[in-house]
Amino acid sequence: MLTAQQIFDRVVAHIRAQREQAKTKGTCGYRITRKGKPLMCVVGCLIPNKAYSPQIEGLVVDNILCRNPDELKAAFYADSALLTFARGLEAGGVPYELHSLRMLSHLQSAHDSYDKAWASVSFIESFEEHAEQIALRFGVTYTPPTRSKEKTHV
Repeated sequence: MLTAQQIFDRVVAHIRAQREQAKTKGTCGYRITRKGKPLMCVVGCLIPNKAYSPQIEGLVVDNILCRNPDELKAAFYADSALLTFARGLEAGGVPYELHSLRMLSHLQSAHDSYDKAWASVSFIESFEEHAEQIALRFGVTYTPPTRSKEKTHV
């Protein structure tokens, strides 16, 4: 299973590489295709392809987090999508552990809540700001992105 630091690092590296939100028609998704480009959200990048199912779209980490173990077990029997979602996270190495799931929930919110119509910064700038605060809150290390040297025109 992954540690909280490994989950954080994997998510941040994914967003830095992708450089955009996995959002189409105003809705975020674990796996979407926009203009022919496949995109994954911060949780979707942790779920292996073989464990992904479209039925998990619309669920959020809080659907698992807000339940005690007995309620969760009953929910799994009643909701196959929730069980598929939990198994997908487990297949990606995300432990069913409160600290890591809460952190992942905050990272998911940082991704999903960005709205370019209201934002004064880009998605990636917004995500980096949130990631730094989430790292402080959850005791993981945030490493700012390296900036390539820009050529100045004289």
